Amino acid sequence: CPWDCDDRLIVDDELREVFDNLPAGVRLTFVSDSCFSGSVTRALPPWETPADKRRVRFLNPRLLGLPETARARDQRAKSRRRTTRPESAMKELLVSGCRDTQYSYDAKIGTHYHGAMTYSALQALQASGWDTTYASWVPRINRRLKAGGFDQNPQLEGKATGKTRRVFR
Repeated sequence: CPWDCDDRLIVDDELREVFDNLPAGVRLTFVSDSCFSGSVTRALPPWETPADKRRVRFLNPRLLGLPETARARDQRAKSRRRTTRPESAMKELLVSGCRDTQYSYDAKIGTHYHGAMTYSALQALQASGWDTTYASWVPRINRRLKAGGFDQNPQLEGKATGKTRRVFR
């Protein structure tokens, strides 16, 4: 969450520009536990499930003084890029909290709220002895989320060589 999120948000095209300018030899892993690959700020929506107080993780536009709904804005949003960028051209490795059409959930797990993907990712890393590849880690995260009843599917994007690297190495 940018410190000035009350005034401005970071959009995916801006992140792409930063990532495109990474110097040769730099490895960047970007982990985003957020809805629709969008905002990484949190807002409590007007709905919760009673058991674990599950809630979606997104920034409601009305909190920023915007009159339109997120869905209306998303339907009108258009990328500035004319073509889709292939994973083989990515300089970064992306681990997303869910698909671009899904919510990323927060839930009360134990006595504290956690991002469900973040919690599951840490549990999967710990279970592997903190020694696994990204290609093995993300399916383990997905299995843990499914077992917890979370309807979200983290994705792994980037070059094939990056996916076979050890997590955070």
